Amino acid sequence: MFAVLTDGAGESNAELVVTWFGDEEIVEYARIRGRVRFSDPLHLVECVFRFRQFPFPGPGAYLFTLLLDEEWAAQRALRVYRREEAP
Repeated sequence: MFAVLTDGAGESNAELVVTWFGDEEIVEYARIRGRVRFSDPLHLVECVFRFRQFPFPGPGAYLFTLLLDEEWAAQRALRVYRREEAP
């Protein structure tokens, strides 16, 4: 996951939470932590989270939520389809 951040000060704890909205349940699928350092509120900071493997457990919507110091910073949704159901 990649995000460009601005308007921060100092260092922050960053956390990416991936939630899977499957056909029958909603579960937290993955969580990864890191640190982000803002040298100046006007500079752009690239925040990158790398997963060694990220197999999607099934079709449905996936919500990627970025938290900085346990507060919401950004979100992005992604929909995964079965091969035979792809639009």
